[in-house]
Amino acid sequence: PAPLVTEEVTFAAADGRPTRAYYAAHRAAMAESTKGIVLLTDVYGWATEEARAAADRLAASCEAHVLVPDLFRGRPWQQGDKPAGEAFEAWRRAFPAPRVYADLLGAQAHLNAQCEVELVGLCGFCWGGGRALEALASGAVAAHAVAAFYPTRYDARLVAAELDVPALAIFAGKDSIPGADPAAARALEAGLGASPRLRGDFFVRVFDGQPHGFAHSPPDEGALRDGDAAFKLAEAWFDKYLHPARL
Repeated sequence: PAPLVTEEVTFAAADGRPTRAYYAAHRAAMAESTKGIVLLTDVYGWATEEARAAADRLAASCEAHVLVPDLFRGRPWQQGDKPAGEAFEAWRRAFPAPRVYADLLGAQAHLNAQCEVELVGLCGFCWGGGRALEALASGAVAAHAVAAFYPTRYDARLVAAELDVPALAIFAGKDSIPGADPAAARALEAGLGASPRLRGDFFVRVFDGQPHGFAHSPPDEGALRDGDAAFKLAEAWFDKYLHPARL
């Protein structure tokens, strides 16, 4: 494994509030790298082993500065509790889009000021994947590329009509969560394919037989293999679209 520099940092969100984050970078490349990736987590937040392992992998393989902001500001959904039902929906409504976008803008500003990042990608998992797609499609946040792993509960029409950032979308064949199920994957692929904004700069891949979360939280050896393949797709995507030649 590549030697990494990792630490917890605090940055100012665009609304002025302090936001915590996990930072990871490739030690040998960090002084010269102008690539940054903001990682939007699943509902369990920035402090989980899975979120930080994903950040570490992207930092090492892409030689990028990776920042994982605490988008729930200390109130993630508790691991072990099923993310469904009235309590979950009430919790989810506590994090409206403008607040999420404020944290993303602050994260990008931090990478620019502290790491001299010039090329930024968004990488989201589950809830974070849906928010990444919507943030870019709405125009509230800008980036050079996005990779969304099994994105949930996003405005598919908005994304298909307005997204103009090279987009990779990874889906699980046995997923049933709204926005992340195979039917949603097919609809997103069709919508992006009809978009004149992307001009073919998108790729949608469904991993048949895999459950939701298989890439960053694999439940078995089969998921581990497919999860590795999914991460390699994301790494190649960022290597292509976060290339200095695109500045």
